[in-house]
Amino acid sequence: MKRDVETLLTNLRTDHRNLAMLLDLLQKEAERLEALEEPDYELVHDVMQYMTSYPDAVHHPREDLLYRHILTVRPDANENLQRVEADHEKIAKLGVKLRDDMDSIAAGAFIKRDVIIAELRNYRETLLTHMYWEERELFSLADELLDDSEWSNIDLGGADDRDPLFGSRVDRKFRRLMADIQQRIVWDNQQYFV
Repeated sequence: MKRDVETLLTNLRTDHRNLAMLLDLLQKEAERLEALEEPDYELVHDVMQYMTSYPDAVHHPREDLLYRHILTVRPDANENLQRVEADHEKIAKLGVKLRDDMDSIAAGAFIKRDVIIAELRNYRETLLTHMYWEERELFSLADELLDDSEWSNIDLGGADDRDPLFGSRVDRKFRRLMADIQQRIVWDNQQYFV
């Protein structure tokens, strides 16, 4: 089971790198809006469709399981880690709001440029700050406990929880987003997290 938890941590860290890349795309669209250029609302919509489907539905619940398991082994860690689930809830709400606003724009609704800029920046900053914190606190503690704790009671999720964008096969609804990513991102092995 230790190997399963090591794999989980590796996958969560890989997810963070992928999410940081997508957040960079959102940042660029926010900058285009600020420069009074026409942003790629379709790209923002596709990113937010992904963010509200995989990270909110699979990635964050796995981190929540990790957090709860750590507390069974180290209840004293709750003071440092108690924000995990609340952060995930906040991030999900911000993501749904931004995704819904993109749906509204696609349907022809008018939403002020400043509102969209603020939502993009707030979502990006909140998620990035949270991921950096998880890397430093939650994952580090999980690494420390790999040898010291009993991981056999933790359910790591099933095979149907694969990543629909960065997994071995890109789901049909995310193919356009993957094409945009491949076109826009320079794959230079940039390290988002250490």
